[in-house]
Order: sequence, then structure tokens, then C-alpha cells
Amino acid sequence: MGAIEFREHDERLQAATRKLDGKVAKRRARVCPADATLLSEDGSCGVCGRRLTPPSVDLSTMTPQQRKTAIESGIVPPATEGLSEQEKKQAAFWQRYRAKHPDAQQAKPPKPTLTEKASKFFRTEVTVGPNGERIETQRLVEMSG
Repeated sequence: MGAIEFREHDERLQAATRKLDGKVAKRRARVCPADATLLSEDGSCGVCGRRLTPPSVDLSTMTPQQRKTAIESGIVPPATEGLSEQEKKQAAFWQRYRAKHPDAQQAKPPKPTLTEKASKFFRTEVTVGPNGERIETQRLVEMSG
């Protein structure tokens, strides 16, 4: 015996399906079709090196910081509608910069690991044990405040 379905349940299911379809389409637009890895901000694939056109950007839904990041990464061309004069100048600068320096990557410094962060607060003392073995001890650094 099958379950009884009501119209509102079907409507909720359809709404959820439409919402999921939009998310999948956005995700698919940012994935390389050759090797299924995420594309970088400028639309290039880190694995195969293909350069695909990035999906169009809706500036009206972006925060000022997101707009700045999109302009600096080259996603937004200078002639895009809705840019202020300063943003158009910045977009034109980044477009010229990328044309002159195609190999330049905006490298982000690697984030320090938890061990590296913690090592700032410890110092290593080396002592010799009773059998001549080397013993390393981690001691907290004295903080003067």
C-alpha cells in the first residue's frame, strides 16, 4: 500500500529540487570538464592548465570586499555595467597587469600549522642523560608583560 501524498508535500519537494538544481549548476560552472577539479578565480584549471571563461558575475549581490576580490582576480572586465569609476580603473589595471605578466600568480603565503604556531611559545632545551643519550625538553617561554 503506497503513501498518501498531499499537494503541499509535492510543492515542497519541487521547490527543494529547483533550489538544488541551481546550486548544482553553479557548482558545475566552476569545475573543469576534463578532470572535475575546481577552477581557480581566473577560470584556469590547476591540473590540466585549461583556461575556461569564468561564469558571469552579479555585482549587485556582492559585498564591497567581494567586488574588490573579483576585480583583482580578473573575473570582472573593465567595461562591466555597474562598476564605479574607481572600480573600472582598477579592473583595467589588473587586465593590463595580467597581459604584461601572464606567469604572475597571486601567491598567498601558506597558513602556519598548529605546531608552528605553538612552537613560538616553547623553547627546546637539550640535556645529556645518565647513559649519555641526548634528551630534548620543550619548555614554555617566559612571558614578561
